[in-house]
Amino acid sequence: MKSTILKNGIWLCILGFILVLSACKKNQSDLVLNTDVTISGFTANGVNGKINDTTKVISIVLPFGSDVTKIKPSLKVANGANVSPASGETVDLSLPTAYKVINGNIYSNYTVKASVETAFRAFKIDTVSGVINDISHTITVTVPPGTSVSHIAPSITLSPGLTISPAIGTPQDFTQPVKYTVTSSVTSVAYTVNVTVLNAIPYIAYIGTAPNRSGITNPDEKAAADWLFTNYTHAEYVSFDQINSGAVNLSKYKVIWWHYDSGQSLPDISNWANVLTALKAYYAAGGNFFLTTYAVQYLPSLGIIPQGKGPNNVFGDASPGIDTNNDWGISFNGNASNPLFQGLTLSPSNPTTAYLLGKGTERENHTAQWKVSDWGGYTNTAGWQAQTGGIALASTDGSTTDNTVNIAEFLSKNNSGKTLVINLGAYDWFNEPDPNSNTPSIANPYKPNIIKLTQNAIGILTQ
Repeated sequence: MKSTILKNGIWLCILGFILVLSACKKNQSDLVLNTDVTISGFTANGVNGKINDTTKVISIVLPFGSDVTKIKPSLKVANGANVSPASGETVDLSLPTAYKVINGNIYSNYTVKASVETAFRAFKIDTVSGVINDISHTITVTVPPGTSVSHIAPSITLSPGLTISPAIGTPQDFTQPVKYTVTSSVTSVAYTVNVTVLNAIPYIAYIGTAPNRSGITNPDEKAAADWLFTNYTHAEYVSFDQINSGAVNLSKYKVIWWHYDSGQSLPDISNWANVLTALKAYYAAGGNFFLTTYAVQYLPSLGIIPQGKGPNNVFGDASPGIDTNNDWGISFNGNASNPLFQGLTLSPSNPTTAYLLGKGTERENHTAQWKVSDWGGYTNTAGWQAQTGGIALASTDGSTTDNTVNIAEFLSKNNSGKTLVINLGAYDWFNEPDPNSNTPSIANPYKPNIIKLTQNAIGILTQ
């Protein structure tokens, strides 16, 4: 009896094992693992995207005038595969957009990065390049003294596939604003060109810790310098070593610009005795300063504001980051008529707000601001102005100068020079690459506002 039970138990175990194997084989046979989950074609507004199957990134440059928030891409995938969002579905490509391909039991994720072709590759009068603003559809050109602009044909380079009216090569009278209409396969847009003839060419010093301009390594400082030297014929690079040794005559410069982005602490050489003596003498004799980002902390050392009254909220990211939800900018309520803010592209919902950084753009948020309401015993803007001697002009967008001071001016005292400072994280000249992929994020659509703000500041300081 015992032997019979044992034999039956063994057979039951064997039978169970066979059933388990069968079930496993059946489950394995249901898996579909040899399917194609690639996107072999991506087309939008008549343009084919470039597909990288290694990085799973699709890059596409849409025709000028395309509304990237309402695009209906056409996709090619293998038979039996499904893609989400579906081919032909309207999507917003203003930020990197994810697509997922599913076929059988496997899937693949792609990221689409879109940009829009600009209308103008270049717009020049003589050798001077215009500042092209594709948001406000304006072009501003500042030409040297004595330039005749009443009958001149600008040099215009358009993006491929575009036409323009008046035609390239047609002389125009730029003593008044001139309109150009650019037409693509998608739309027509009118641009207004404004030309200013300078009364005199000011000498501008761009100072830094590098021995010469080519030695600038910080990408944000380099981008600002490249713009300055491209657009101002009398700009010169001056190193702190030259100032320290007395090798440069600072009195020739109408304004000294220090844009420091390399670190939250200022370099030691900026506070060496010879350097401070030279710069204070320059300021006392009527020389002007333009200090941006971390360089705003230099105000107490230069004697422009009392010691201990420099920016009290200095910070910045160690590596680039992205805000995918918000544009960043400035609010200048009560100061809209100030010449510093003229010509900026303003927020459609607020005439005293201008954005400097678009959502989805890499930024390091380097800031050296005053937190007026929280620290320092200022209480409000009036208290800050009384203790620093400055005039608060702007705060971060959505705020007031009773909360933060991010742009300010310091007027002449006893025939000294004057100073303008811009010290918020949105004042970012360089589009940092993604630290993981080393590829640039989307271009900053508000870069023209950074340029115009800087132009205005230099114009005020060189009058």
